[in-house]
Order: sequence, then C-alpha cells, then structure tokens
Amino acid sequence: MFKDRTKRMFAAELERMLAEMPLAKVRVKDLCECCDAQRQAFYYHFQDKYDVVAWIFNQDFERGLEDAAEPTYEAQTAAALRRMWERRSFYRTAFADRSQNSIERHIQDFDVQMSEEYVLRHTGAKKLTDQQLFEIKSHSYGSIGCTVEWLWGELAATPEQLAAWECKRMPAFMLDALNAAARGWR
Repeated sequence: MFKDRTKRMFAAELERMLAEMPLAKVRVKDLCECCDAQRQAFYYHFQDKYDVVAWIFNQDFERGLEDAAEPTYEAQTAAALRRMWERRSFYRTAFADRSQNSIERHIQDFDVQMSEEYVLRHTGAKKLTDQQLFEIKSHSYGSIGCTVEWLWGELAATPEQLAAWECKRMPAFMLDALNAAARGWR
C-alpha cells in the first residue's frame, strides 16, 4: 500500500504540473522537488515521466473495469472511457505528447498485447495467425486514434456510443475473447 501511495503522490503532482505545462517541459527533478522526494524514490517506482502517465492510465483503466455496469467488454470500455472523459484535461495534455514513449504508444502496445493474450487463451491456440494479428492491430490503432479525437471533442459521442462503435467494428474472434475475459472466462 505504501508503494501505491508514493506512486499516487508522483501521479497527482505530475497531473497538477500538466495543467500548467506540456509533458515535454516536465522534468523529473522538478517533479521530485514538488513532491519533496528524492530522485531515487521516483526511479524506484517509475522509469521516467512517461511511465507515470502510463501508470495513471492503467489505474484509470482498472477502475473503469471495476465500474462496468455488466460483465461485457462494451460495458467495461464505456466505463473506462467515462473515466477518461472525466479526466480529459489530463488526457488531452498527455496525448499531445508525440514522443517515442507517448501514452498513445503505451495504450496501443497495452491494447494489442491484452487482445493477443485473450484471443490465445480463448481459442487455445499457441500462436495468432498473421491475419488475426493484423486485425487486432488495425482495430487497436484505429480505436485509439478515434478515442484521442473524441477526447479533443472532434468526435461527438457519449462514452457508451463510442464503446458500442468500437465493439461493432471489432473482429468477431477478438470480441468473443474480450467478452469471455469480461465474464471471468466463464
């Protein structure tokens, strides 16, 4: 619990800093000074400032899963999107950063890896086909791009609508696996 408390401290301060400046201007040294913490404490918990942003997303995603109204991937996605919308100021600033360690890249990697693992588990296959991997990546990259546009107000939809749209265009094999995971693999 102490470990998460320290992570939450750095995350809260980073979020406060991002309300005043772009992520590219944030320095770990300044973040540590604002938290009255040593740099060693920061690096014990995080690799860099981008890792803090990724941790915040992961926490929001997990809370979204817990908040889902029903055990379906669509409901879980809608809940996670609601959390992102509530914190859209933070996410807009985070997504504005296009560096190699960007949150967009983190979410793409996270989403593709999660989908791969769930499809393999659900189907019992040892390896995805090239076509399946292409479809997972294509869906993931497109959905994340649309989510960023949505956070910026360029795509008008409620979290529930966006989640429904994402699920509607998702390959059936992928949706089946994600729904099985949402149901607890029952």
